[in-house]
Amino acid sequence: MNRNNDRHNLYSGHRRNLILLCLLGILVPSIVFGSQGLQRQGQSPLATNDTLAIKPTIPSANRHTEGRVFLERADKLLMDEKVSTEYQVLIGNVQFRKGDMFMFCDSAHFYEASSSLNAFGNVRMEQGDTLFVYADELDYNGADELATFYGDDINPVRLINKDVELETYTFYYDIASNIGYYDNEGKITDAENQLTSGYGQYSPDTKDAEFREHVVLNDIEDKDFRMTTETLLYNTGTHIARIVSPTTIVTDSATVYSSNGIYNTDMGFSELFDRSLIVTEGGSTLTGDTIYYDQKAGFGEAFGNMVLTDSVRQTMLEGNYGCYFEKQDSAFATNRARILEYSKGDTLYMHGDTIRSYVLHDDSTHVMTAYPRVRFWR
Repeated sequence: MNRNNDRHNLYSGHRRNLILLCLLGILVPSIVFGSQGLQRQGQSPLATNDTLAIKPTIPSANRHTEGRVFLERADKLLMDEKVSTEYQVLIGNVQFRKGDMFMFCDSAHFYEASSSLNAFGNVRMEQGDTLFVYADELDYNGADELATFYGDDINPVRLINKDVELETYTFYYDIASNIGYYDNEGKITDAENQLTSGYGQYSPDTKDAEFREHVVLNDIEDKDFRMTTETLLYNTGTHIARIVSPTTIVTDSATVYSSNGIYNTDMGFSELFDRSLIVTEGGSTLTGDTIYYDQKAGFGEAFGNMVLTDSVRQTMLEGNYGCYFEKQDSAFATNRARILEYSKGDTLYMHGDTIRSYVLHDDSTHVMTAYPRVRFWR
């Protein structure tokens, strides 16, 4: 936040000095330039001294020349040849172009030889009619084609890509690979979800996003849905989340624990691996080597060492395949199916090729059926 205050003060001083320029017609650069570009010395980018005013010129070169940034227009262009010919000071309605990408600002320092620039005030970057970035300040390094955008005390940097909006206070955009990222908290919002994290990376081309550090995914419409984790892969086009680290998903009817899986936030459907666990609102749990879970239908299907427990009725249903119908409060298991009932002290075991467990809703009687080759033992 202090850094943003400094930048805001610099820009405010910059505008005051521009007024002095108009009145006095003189300019003194109070900026030290090194091999790495502009180094601020606690003063505004423009001051007063003898200055050569030059009418902006527009090169006739191919605008799609690889790696080149071209000055398209500015109200005033100033160069102090007594200090340095390395940079130009551009004032008023400044516009740059790099291929099909345009950059706009109130004023700028332009390093034409290296195609680098520092832009100040009302910074805007546009690529076609689909990608826009808004900021208070921009530093662009032509050597590595990296643009760094800064917000001010009030307004964060905003990237808009159709129905996707990214917000953060410092945003890095790799123009060569067309990938942007932040590393000090930010959020991405699309038509379905909002994701916040300490680090976020987004590709406008593929719609792929990667989030790390305190990741939270919230459904915009379903206020009961919340996904938390430390690392998450997500696509803003398909709204599918790829679970790659210990993750907790809370819905209005169940809580899901998984470290490996896929969750379709549009459909409320997940495919979970590595013995993920589902805990229903009623206290039942379902686990297995692979689980397919339909949140909206309240249906879970498990493959490989399925275990379904009912803490209320104190029963456990096992099998190599099984499914659970939450709304009907019924379950099904097959392939080495077994049910354990331990409500009365001793444990009752029932084994069969197939076992069903359900409730008779007229009198809430819990019924267990097994067939064929049924065996009971304690």
